Amino acid sequence: MGKALSRINSSHVPGQLLGFSLQVTRFLSRLITAPPGSFVSLEVFDDVGIEYPGGSRTGEQDKSITGDGNPIANRSVDLWKTFGIWVDAAHTGELPPNNSIYTIYISRPLSGDIANKFSAANSIEESKVVLLQAQKEFWGNAPDYPNKVNVSPTLAPYLEKVLLADEAIICNIIKNFNLELGSGSPQNDLRRMIEENLFVPPEIVDDLVIYLQGWVKKELDIKLEQKKPAIIERDNFKNETISYIRKHDNRAILNNFAQSPKPEEIQAGLLQTYIRQLELIECAPEQKICAINDYICASINRVEWVRKGIVNRESFDELEERLRRTWKNTQSKTNIQLSNKNDIEKGTYLYSECSNYQTDLEGLSVPPPFIPGSFHALADTLEIGWHPKYKNILLKKSKDKTS
Repeated sequence: MGKALSRINSSHVPGQLLGFSLQVTRFLSRLITAPPGSFVSLEVFDDVGIEYPGGSRTGEQDKSITGDGNPIANRSVDLWKTFGIWVDAAHTGELPPNNSIYTIYISRPLSGDIANKFSAANSIEESKVVLLQAQKEFWGNAPDYPNKVNVSPTLAPYLEKVLLADEAIICNIIKNFNLELGSGSPQNDLRRMIEENLFVPPEIVDDLVIYLQGWVKKELDIKLEQKKPAIIERDNFKNETISYIRKHDNRAILNNFAQSPKPEEIQAGLLQTYIRQLELIECAPEQKICAINDYICASINRVEWVRKGIVNRESFDELEERLRRTWKNTQSKTNIQLSNKNDIEKGTYLYSECSNYQTDLEGLSVPPPFIPGSFHALADTLEIGWHPKYKNILLKKSKDKTS
């Protein structure tokens, strides 16, 4: 029998495979952090690209490291070849220099003096300075450039293409250039990115990484089979991610991201319409403070649950409709059961019943203040109210104040 494959000494270096594998990993990383409405591409206008809703773009060149090489060393052909690619992309309009971000991603921490200076330049003036420094580094002082003849023939054409490029183009490229360094393990970096940007229970993170890598490969394969550009819409990816997390998340409770309100938030809350609704039914001061806490808790959690991909935005519309129906039904019951009571007593009872109402959100239990706070959000827009004549009274007061 022949040797096991794992013990065969081969002269084949998996550099190309590693490079393409890194691109797919970075493609997935970009999908995770891309803003709503954007599109992420693979080998369309750069190794990995992002097109944003307003039309601006990010072009990323990915560098995998298999040995001791440094693709951002001052005399690295790879470095100057990359900037030359971006100069061409600026001319063709694929990466307009005044509306694009240019990124070199390296899979492990490395350093290069010129690349670092280019990355640190944040204005046209700073870009001109570092460009001139690079020219002196290789060629010596203008206009004679006495050291130009000493540049290696391999590097010279790439260097010349960049250092002699149209100043408006190359300085904008430098100004918008970012150097991004990985930890040495793109897979670990991807895992950490998922943990930081997607609200995922720790026990399913590894499974989610595997699933998303497979999903991305499948989607890209389908595009290529259909002879279409390898582009995935960020929003489709987000929906797929949320769907997977929901299906495999065994949690029963939504986490509370809200802190206790600050004194200035309480003071501002006392002026809101939902508090004036409580004043109509003569609620005590401590009830108002509790209402402000509930309202702020609900507001913060709505934002955070959507931002972290825990809850679909449309689910809040469904919840609000449920709350409106609950309020309407409870109001009808109040009018029947408390027909002999005055309006303040009716309003107090209605408010108490709605405050005690609890329901879930996408099958998950919510923090105790969330439902009362959501009722207050509806009361703040006068969609619901506690006093039987709340709308007439508050609208009249508002009209009197402005007249």
